[in-house]
Amino acid sequence: KTKIEYIPEEKIIELSNSIYNRIKKDSKTLKYFITSEELIYFIKQTYNFDVLFENLSYYTFSEQYKGMVDYKNRIIYISPEENEHSVKFSISHELSHIVLHKELLEAESDSFMYFYKSTKESSRMETQANLLACYILLPFKQFEIEFLKLIKKYNVSPRSNYYLYLDNQKVNQQQFFNITDELIKIFDVSRLQIKTVLINQGWLKTP
Repeated sequence: KTKIEYIPEEKIIELSNSIYNRIKKDSKTLKYFITSEELIYFIKQTYNFDVLFENLSYYTFSEQYKGMVDYKNRIIYISPEENEHSVKFSISHELSHIVLHKELLEAESDSFMYFYKSTKESSRMETQANLLACYILLPFKQFEIEFLKLIKKYNVSPRSNYYLYLDNQKVNQQQFFNITDELIKIFDVSRLQIKTVLINQGWLKTP
């Protein structure tokens, strides 16, 4: 039975920093954010995978898939119907599978799609790929610097071991949206990706 190895978050952040630095090494922009074009170029140059935009329901018989790795033919398929933030995250997510789950993908390469061995293992794979994808697009050191600047700008007082609390109170919602609005502009990612990293770092609490 295939087992997905546990990977500590510290290791995932370390991997993401390495990938981010390699992507931005030859970048022509000094901005923090990574573009879809930079991701596609990095994937081709580093792993020799092509990225194609196609309707995945043709291959998966389902509308739920946003991206897919065909390891045997070294192709990443991405749904073209997504917005730019979603497309970029999907590319980063499939790259994360290649980085984290190479052995499983190779073992399943005789099938066009790789299928999971159990719900538990599938869940762990997806959690790992989602987290690495978020940290590739939101490099930890840079993200922490910008987040703390915004905490100071909006006069947010730390509450024990966290900064933001997202509940139904208007003041808490306003703080969350003010800060995440600015982070979206800086890193060009979705609010959901920012929220994921904030929660994982313990900087955002939800009921």
